Amino acid sequence: MSPEDFMELLQQKDKMLEQQEDQIMKLQSENEQIKRVLDGNVQNFRGCPVGWLEYKSSCYQFTDERKDWENASDDCEAKRAHLAILDDADKMDFLGMFKDRLTVWIGLRSQQDGPLTAWTWVDGRQYTYRNNDNWLQSSHQSLNCAYADQHPILHLVPASCQEQHGWLCEKELK
Repeated sequence: MSPEDFMELLQQKDKMLEQQEDQIMKLQSENEQIKRVLDGNVQNFRGCPVGWLEYKSSCYQFTDERKDWENASDDCEAKRAHLAILDDADKMDFLGMFKDRLTVWIGLRSQQDGPLTAWTWVDGRQYTYRNNDNWLQSSHQSLNCAYADQHPILHLVPASCQEQHGWLCEKELK
């Protein structure tokens, strides 16, 4: 190999090395841009946490462990959620698909107002008896909490708040 050929080969290698360094810098810059985009998108992500089911504008989590109503409610609040509000037929149908997961506490309690009992959801809205087929009536004044039960269709059942049941948490998508 002549000295001229060697110099030409060396210049070609230098040029290739420069091109590779430029390519590496370009890829690193693109990688940083992608990271910034992903970081922004993760903050705006609207999905449910792992282990939660998404339905309409909420996430739901069934818990099979058995607790009283108050402790079940506390567990939901610790997850930045609340016991589920089953205030429409669609939600009831959704819950009804999980027959093996019921009986579960829901976010419904009663308040005694003289001889009348007013049932309210955990968000403060009053329960309205839209479909009496889904509400099992009880004359016991000590039954101040409610659970959902699938037997043979989904019912909301008044119960003592001290009973032990699984529960259903609900978290609104943001």
